[in-house]
Amino acid sequence: MRDVRPAASSRRLARLLPPGRSQGKKAPSGGSKRRSRAAWGPFLPPGRPKAKTPPWGAASGVSRAAWGHFLPRRRFAGGLLVLAALLAGAPVQAADGVLIAAMGGYRKPVLELVAAFHKETGLEAQAAFGHIKQIETQARQNPDVAFLIGDRNLLEPTGLFSRFDRIGTGRLVLVASKGKPLAGVDDLKGPAFARIALPHRVRTVFGAAADACMKHLGLDGALAPKLLEVDSVPQVGGYIASGEVDAGFVNKTEALAIADRAGPSLEMPQSCYAPIELALGTVKGHTLTAAESRFEQFLQGDVARGIMDANGL
Repeated sequence: MRDVRPAASSRRLARLLPPGRSQGKKAPSGGSKRRSRAAWGPFLPPGRPKAKTPPWGAASGVSRAAWGHFLPRRRFAGGLLVLAALLAGAPVQAADGVLIAAMGGYRKPVLELVAAFHKETGLEAQAAFGHIKQIETQARQNPDVAFLIGDRNLLEPTGLFSRFDRIGTGRLVLVASKGKPLAGVDDLKGPAFARIALPHRVRTVFGAAADACMKHLGLDGALAPKLLEVDSVPQVGGYIASGEVDAGFVNKTEALAIADRAGPSLEMPQSCYAPIELALGTVKGHTLTAAESRFEQFLQGDVARGIMDANGL
């Protein structure tokens, strides 16, 4: 990919990008300078083992060199988030792109949607990820953010949106670490499962769903001493894959993503937790550009539906 010079859209990117490693130092200005892998460690999703391939390479298909002019400069409001951008062959004007903030548990399908949208239309799309408070803060502070993607029952109370479009259905899955037999949820009461992770019960809908299921199945008392509550679904997935916990509750998207690094899994009955709707929220007061309207339409098409199905949504 040839070097892409910053255009007006790069100023919009700066609002989403995390800060440089050293405060007060000027960020690199060209693709020829590379940060060491160690320096990028803090920008990985919480709890996710530090893989050899940085997150911008495998998932988005964009080479590290192409990112020269878009190296991190500022903190995405509220915490460290991962940015994924797909760049066209020529500089993109500000009005030609789409800015999205999404909940971190949906990183993989959102990146695939962004890639497919770019392939189909040639338009640029950029996505950043965090928990609900982080993406809410970014939407309030950055008028260029058009859409938020996440669980509707967490997005709706913010009052930020003019409308919602349903784009998927979330499913709760119990996943064991490698080497742990898991035939049924009652197995969690046994000595083989000493540490069981779940995402935050207030900030994540899947943490709330896991809590509801344990209560519904009468397991909350027996499992309480074993529970490890962490910040996010990807963090639970990272702990399962690395063997730091014996099992954990995640969404089906994460369960599929770590399947080759984890043990058996069980999809929890949907009767034990409230329905989980994955939605695209359009920010209130934001007038959609042609590119943003095109993205909205793209999400209702067959290509997007296929991506969501493949990710358990």
